[in-house]
Amino acid sequence: MDDLSVAIVAPTGRDAELMGRLMRSERLACRTVDSISALMGQLCDGYGASVVVIAEEAMGSRETRDFVDLLDLQPRWSDLPVLLLASGRDSGPPLTDLVSRRAVEVLFRPLRPETLAAAVRAAVENRRRQYEIRDLLRESERLNIRLDHRTRQLRRLSLQLSDAEERERRRLATYVHDDLQQILAGTAFHLDVASRRIDDRASLRDSLSRVRGLLDEAIAGTRNLSQELSPTSLRRSGLVAALKWLAEHVRSLHGLRVDLNASSVGEPADGASATFLFRATQELLLNVVKHAGADRAEVSLRGEGEHIELVVRDHGRGFPSGYDPDTDEDGTFGLFGVRERAELFGGSMEIESEPGIGSAIRLRLPRPARCTDPVVEAGEDRRRGAQASGEAAGTAPSPVRVVLVDDHAVVRSGLKMVLVEHPQIDVVGEFSDGRQAVEAAASVHPDLMLMDVAMPEMDGVEATRLIKHDHPEIRVIGLSMFDDRETADLMIEAGAEIYLSKSGPSERLVEAILTGARQGETRSGAPA
Repeated sequence: MDDLSVAIVAPTGRDAELMGRLMRSERLACRTVDSISALMGQLCDGYGASVVVIAEEAMGSRETRDFVDLLDLQPRWSDLPVLLLASGRDSGPPLTDLVSRRAVEVLFRPLRPETLAAAVRAAVENRRRQYEIRDLLRESERLNIRLDHRTRQLRRLSLQLSDAEERERRRLATYVHDDLQQILAGTAFHLDVASRRIDDRASLRDSLSRVRGLLDEAIAGTRNLSQELSPTSLRRSGLVAALKWLAEHVRSLHGLRVDLNASSVGEPADGASATFLFRATQELLLNVVKHAGADRAEVSLRGEGEHIELVVRDHGRGFPSGYDPDTDEDGTFGLFGVRERAELFGGSMEIESEPGIGSAIRLRLPRPARCTDPVVEAGEDRRRGAQASGEAAGTAPSPVRVVLVDDHAVVRSGLKMVLVEHPQIDVVGEFSDGRQAVEAAASVHPDLMLMDVAMPEMDGVEATRLIKHDHPEIRVIGLSMFDDRETADLMIEAGAEIYLSKSGPSERLVEAILTGARQGETRSGAPA
């Protein structure tokens, strides 16, 4: 708030002295001049008078017109309070123009000091409110400028997001056309050749081997694409496991070495926060690859009281001093988007950088309350169901009763075609989600379940946990298109005896069904 100062215009020394003494008794700063022209000179030089007290005899016609013109030039928020000490005689037009203004009050003499003091106090309060309005107008103008800037920035960000979506569509289309479709076309050609070599077993075997190789290539490509779009380790094992996968993925794809220091204490309790932090790390590492000119980055994740902190650091080019993505018209929209999303989570993003030294992007999010949904504990008795092995002399072992659990009908059909060729395996049921599998465990009583991991309604991990809790004698073999260790560990912890990749050799699956997983494999959880 500006200093509230009173300007006194009085030609006689005694009047000026008395009014100055009165202002000081009211604890108000004051300045005395002997003419309107002197006051106007000081106002033009920057003197910020809050109230003007003018003795009528100090005003001439010309000076009064000039003073009225000066008041007309005030900002829209300002209406300078003027107290005119008048004698009561008729005045000319210039003084009438002044008196007619809203903020001018005429006090007729003789005048008691208390009356003048009260009028000054009221005028000072009026000016104080005007200053408050001025400050509000300035703040409103500043916010409007910032809002306009953010609106333009968000509009450009929206366009960039549309471009990014289109780029991803083109990338997917390119992969499907240039890779997957070509592989499938090549597979079809090899199958045509194989059909013509049906009587030449060696040539047929060679053609089918080539077909298998092409299919393995297609499976590997789609697996990598699926992981990029939505890493299974993030959904099943949490943020720390997903960051480990991301570090290795960035190294293999871009050659950027990522040193990860991630503590489980920093693991978010909710999936939304974990997903944001993973995507933010992905974006920040991509910025390092594109802009930093560094071959190494560091990622740290830790919990600090009620907050989770994630830092991505590099030793590359760095940002200009004082860089702020909110105010950079041509800045990195990746950082702007990360900051916007962090604020949506109630968090913040800080940039620590020095040109030529490197940068550190620091994200802090409030730690959400941990979910308290009950978890069914696996039973302590995790016995492996033993198959009848022909204890009775002269009898053959009974077939292994197998249930197939997979949400893809084509996969169930393929598995069934492989298994029905073996007389020691009897497929007794097919189901498309984990909830149906739990019900089938009690109604079908299979010896073994082939359990897909990723399914709607209830996934394979939860279904396995429930089945092994109620039916520990049922063996479970986990199946998945994904070959990450975190998913394997989750299935083993839930009670599966082994975890196999769907793209692995079918002989490996048959062996696991008929003989059971070897002890070392059961404990390791390493995907086949």
